[in-house]
Amino acid sequence: MKKIFIIISLICLSLSLTAMNGEVIAVKGKAEIKKGGHWLPAKAGNKIEAGSMISTGFKSELTLKIDGSVITVRPMTRLTIEEITQKNEAVSSEVYLNVGSVKADIKPASTKKVEFKVKTPVATASVRGTSGEIGSDGLLIGTSGSWSYVNNNGIETRVNIGDSVIINDSGMVTPAQNIKANEVLPQTVKTLAEAEANSPTITSQTLAFEDVASVASLVTKVSINIGWED
Repeated sequence: MKKIFIIISLICLSLSLTAMNGEVIAVKGKAEIKKGGHWLPAKAGNKIEAGSMISTGFKSELTLKIDGSVITVRPMTRLTIEEITQKNEAVSSEVYLNVGSVKADIKPASTKKVEFKVKTPVATASVRGTSGEIGSDGLLIGTSGSWSYVNNNGIETRVNIGDSVIINDSGMVTPAQNIKANEVLPQTVKTLAEAEANSPTITSQTLAFEDVASVASLVTKVSINIGWED
């Protein structure tokens, strides 16, 4: 009886899940799609199904539409479409970003719900109606809505509008703006005070105004009279 129940459940699940295709709506430069073990040049109108791999060249981009969502595959990127399905009134899509980056604007069109997930070597980002850019190096920039960013250890970080987060290969989460702030940048000296503060050599060789006045007070006046003799 238990086996029959499991079989019926699996049949119902398979009937509720409907495979979908994405569509290439724009190609800039050189982009290719791998289907059935063969790489073919990408062009607008190509259908993309689960299992397809997309690759873009230098200064090249490919724009993919899945239902109402638009995904831009950035230059020098390779990703695999792992899932595009519709379950009841929700469209679910999942990609694996091998290398490079993608920009995603996720929103529903004919459906009421949309789910999008990007997996990278270091973390997984998932959204429901939002936008942002994510790279295989672990950098995620949120431009609208809210992202759920989970490292490989299962720790979740929320990335909201304007936020940027980096997850490295060890799972450590660091706000990208903090990394930029910690970079050592050359300092531009604007005043003599700043120059003295930053250079002990200048400080030791520079006399203060009071020191100059003290030295001047020590100077005595010397009169020299010159006369002529017959």
